[in-house]
Amino acid sequence: MQLKLFGQSFAQFIVVINYKQGFLLHHIPVTYFSLSFANNSDEMVKIFTATAHDIPEQNRGEVVLNQHRVRCALGKEGVIAAERKREGDLRSPLGVWPVRFVYYRPDRTPAPKTVLPLVALTPDDGWCDDAMDEAYNQPVKLPYKARTESLWREDHVYDVIIVLGYNDDPVVPGHGSAIFAHVAREGYVGTEGCVAMKIKDVLMLLELAEPDSAIEIKSA
Repeated sequence: MQLKLFGQSFAQFIVVINYKQGFLLHHIPVTYFSLSFANNSDEMVKIFTATAHDIPEQNRGEVVLNQHRVRCALGKEGVIAAERKREGDLRSPLGVWPVRFVYYRPDRTPAPKTVLPLVALTPDDGWCDDAMDEAYNQPVKLPYKARTESLWREDHVYDVIIVLGYNDDPVVPGHGSAIFAHVAREGYVGTEGCVAMKIKDVLMLLELAEPDSAIEIKSA
């Protein structure tokens, strides 16, 4: 595998697709590098690179998907070690997080082309972010007795949601909930802790994904 490096170093975060067998977005402290492949008889690793901007724009970056370099957003306050992540801190948790399933808005977009499990959203879908409730960091149906976030939104942020396996095995109360990859707001405004891209880039990632795909968030 040949790696070509260009430019100066910046802090980075990573997206890993098919972490075990392929589509690995690898971390290295460079501005960007060329698309590379590794092959043997058992596996093929396809490497994509995402480069996060340094302070004060630590909540923005780029992802390389095939021949495309696409912009993305992270938590408004940047990234943080997963063990230090707390509910409402506006930071994205560092680590490799498996994709559990994908929500989509059937009234706004066709079912994404992907091998990942798909769930069509309905107006009563929500996600519990109340650390004192037994359904914390789990999907619920609205109305619900504890504090929740509606997944059926007026804006387009949740038109497609990639649900990540962060703090769900087991759930630790207060250590963060609803860590997704989803559609970016206008201007790539920082998120509540998720990874966000334009919808066309989210759909491209889903089409490239494999059943055991994961998203990794990483810093230099």
